[in-house]
Amino acid sequence: MSLEEFAEQLETLGYDVAKDEFPKEYDAQYPYIVYEVAGTNNFAADNVVYQKILNIAVSIYTANRPDEEAMQMLELLFEELELVWDKVEELDHQQYDYEVLYSVEIYV
Repeated sequence: MSLEEFAEQLETLGYDVAKDEFPKEYDAQYPYIVYEVAGTNNFAADNVVYQKILNIAVSIYTANRPDEEAMQMLELLFEELELVWDKVEELDHQQYDYEVLYSVEIYV
């Protein structure tokens, strides 16, 4: 799956989606999703990259508390795409944003 195909799948959830960040003038509505390439975990064989693997960080931002429905929808999407995921939840006390950060790997 390419990164573009992954982004298209995120957009099927119906939320605002951006790579890295939304432009400052854009007013994203909660909940919204931001994803970024956090690195690689390539598989090598015979001194060459045999399989490219991207580590993707996918964050759902909500106001003050987690959005259980949005989280469930994203987790179901990951399951449909057969992606293994981990998550961490955090409240930003400065902006009152609640972030749920998912980590997934996609094979490109």
